[in-house]
Amino acid sequence: MKTMRERWCHLSARLSMLTILSGGAAIVLLFLSMLRVIPAFAGLIALSGVSVACACALYRWVFRPLRTAEAALGTPEEPFDRMLTRLDAQTTLDGFTAGRTLRALGGKVHAQYDEALLRGQVELRTLQSQINPHFLYNTLDSIRGQALFKGAEDIADMTEALSTFFRYSISNRDSVVTLEEELENVRNYFKIQQFRFNNRFRLSILPIARDDLEQCRLPKLSLQPILENAILHGMEGMLATGTIMIRVEGTEHLVIVTVSDDGMGMNEETLLALQARVRGETVEARADGRSTGLALPNVARRIRLMFGEYYGMQIMSTVGTGTDVVLLLPRQQGEGSDGT
Repeated sequence: MKTMRERWCHLSARLSMLTILSGGAAIVLLFLSMLRVIPAFAGLIALSGVSVACACALYRWVFRPLRTAEAALGTPEEPFDRMLTRLDAQTTLDGFTAGRTLRALGGKVHAQYDEALLRGQVELRTLQSQINPHFLYNTLDSIRGQALFKGAEDIADMTEALSTFFRYSISNRDSVVTLEEELENVRNYFKIQQFRFNNRFRLSILPIARDDLEQCRLPKLSLQPILENAILHGMEGMLATGTIMIRVEGTEHLVIVTVSDDGMGMNEETLLALQARVRGETVEARADGRSTGLALPNVARRIRLMFGEYYGMQIMSTVGTGTDVVLLLPRQQGEGSDGT
């Protein structure tokens, strides 16, 4: 099927051909009348006939399709989806449906708008977090110094982990980091949670190949929300000790990061709803109109926006067994692998 550009070029060619033919016919008739090959009255009638024929063709090929399209657009107050449906039924230029083209264009505009909106939100949060962060760092360092002075090494260790975590989270040095940097931040975050929950949970990071650590880059703070979700929704309500395990597998073009917990898991209905949000199909809203359950969907969305639709997140879960969250990330080798 021809594209919209090809259709309008074809329409313009028709209009140009009509102009040339009508002008040529008029010149020929005028010339013949001047040479008295045909009577002047007959030439005038013939010229009038050519003009009428050109006007009819111009109306048939150009103005009628345009007026049909204008009528089909309706009023600005009409819902956009209803207008597109009516456009599909009423507006056709040689097989070209304006509704289908506008719908495709609207999809591209919507995707670009979503990407720009997400970037704006990230930049806003970054600006907000930059409000005098050194005050926070200095305060935590002071607390750590006092804890060491009094021999409270556990408090000193937790405060150091908290300070390091905030420095990593608040810093806007890079929006894309290596897997090694992200795992180090996860260790600091988990140390804080162990202090909070009195060592009820355990973190196990299986040995990872050096190439996978260096050649895998991902959006900053991609793993921490997954661990937080596992603790708060999977293991916090358990009486037994819970374990979170991180394993990394690499292929020629992919790095696959799996975060598994042995928590309570999810039933099928909850899992399907979360998977739909992760794919970007739905956003669950609370009674006050604000969205909920956005931590994992936001991680998946950032990965897709940064690397493409092929990459992202998968979630598997079984009640009473636990949950697996899998990140599919590109392997980036050599120069230019900084994700920018």
